[in-house]
Amino acid sequence: MGRLVWVLLCLALAWRTAEAARIDRLDVEREGDAYRVVMDATIDAPTPAVWAVLTDLAHLGKLSPAFREVKLLDGGPAGTERVRTLTRFCALFICRNINQVQDFSRPGPRRLHALVDPAVSDLREGEADWRLRAQGGGARLLFESRIVPRFWVPPLIGPWMIRRSLAEQAQVVLASLERIARRQAR
Repeated sequence: MGRLVWVLLCLALAWRTAEAARIDRLDVEREGDAYRVVMDATIDAPTPAVWAVLTDLAHLGKLSPAFREVKLLDGGPAGTERVRTLTRFCALFICRNINQVQDFSRPGPRRLHALVDPAVSDLREGEADWRLRAQGGGARLLFESRIVPRFWVPPLIGPWMIRRSLAEQAQVVLASLERIARRQAR
């Protein structure tokens, strides 16, 4: 019996170590037709490795099965990388594939900014900002986004529904980001 408890304790500790990425704050607010998202997260992997994974835009699909397609495109403004993503987003009983073409830039150290091209996206407006900084032996990620969907979102449950789904998706992305960054840092 003592051996079984020891094995279970070791497995629990290994699981905790493997899943150290965590969301410390996630806010979703509706502002008219727009949704604003702020997330603060901790990632237990070296900051340079996390940055390398986060900015490897051609391989974003490795971060979540929600990414159905990721493709680098030509034609973005100078100094940007243009990326098309097709993402499956589900909230409660509503699922939708969301097409986005975004122009990514790096306006500062460990800062990534994306601006949606509404002419070829399912969003009327959209922009996102990732800021990464070292924290102890790991990294702290601050993510802020504002989007205006081109599709209908139920107004009464929209922010709650989006927050719940984003929390689930963000945890998957953070765990993948952490796992890949740890592997690359070895």
